[in-house]
Amino acid sequence: GTEAIFSFFEAESGPTYSFGMEKAIEEVNPKTGETYLCSYEYKPEIVELTPDEVKEYTEESRKLVRTFHAADSKEKRDEIVSQISINRQKIIKNAENKFEALNDLLKDLGNIEKTLIYSSPGQLDRIKSILNERKVTHHKFTMDEDVRPKKKLGGNSERDQLLDIFSKGHYDALISMNVLDEGVNVESAKRGILMSSSRNPRQYIQRRGRLLRHSDDKEKAVIHDMIALPPKEGPSPENFTEIEKKIVKKELERYKEFSEIAENSIECTETLREIKRRFDL
Repeated sequence: GTEAIFSFFEAESGPTYSFGMEKAIEEVNPKTGETYLCSYEYKPEIVELTPDEVKEYTEESRKLVRTFHAADSKEKRDEIVSQISINRQKIIKNAENKFEALNDLLKDLGNIEKTLIYSSPGQLDRIKSILNERKVTHHKFTMDEDVRPKKKLGGNSERDQLLDIFSKGHYDALISMNVLDEGVNVESAKRGILMSSSRNPRQYIQRRGRLLRHSDDKEKAVIHDMIALPPKEGPSPENFTEIEKKIVKKELERYKEFSEIAENSIECTETLREIKRRFDL
């Protein structure tokens, strides 16, 4: 869709103007004397799918092929493709080993502050349990929080109140489901943990943007991204199925997007090459 828009305007009106993320990180805003966005480090956390999850994903893919060809109309085929694609994405989003990876990450980091954790609905309770065990003060930030101003909150909404408490450091983390994708400024957030990400670039690029707003005590942001891949203890690369390779390719699209302009891009590129070699990509 983006390519079609650019193509149309280039053909009709000459080149379009773009102000990309890299430019926003490097170029100084003359009104503020600092760059439009702060820099960031990208920390991919490689998580292995369980054999059962790979099997389930494969079965969903085979089901898609079977039902697609059996459908008697385009509308029915579109409906089937949409539903099975959602089912497959849920397997990747909610991969079991992400929870152990989160626990290990929090243990390694020690005390955390001003952290956004992006969750799927199926992950929320497990994430809250892990944060409780690690004694991380937190609050969920979902569609349930009221956006209407309230007298008892001094004219703030429940959502505004949460963001204010978070910015003052009284909550170490906010667990978000989609609400913090766009349209909400959380300048104070220093760290992001992507437990669940859509394969839609609009979503994960918006999420990165939430974390790159300047604030007084933030020099840069750190983004931890749970990348779910098939297990190492599997078939040799030449025997990987196309389905398994597709899982890897889809996850690496986000990896590539995030790593290219990160402060530690060279380190990320080396890890990316290792993954591609492993899966013969």
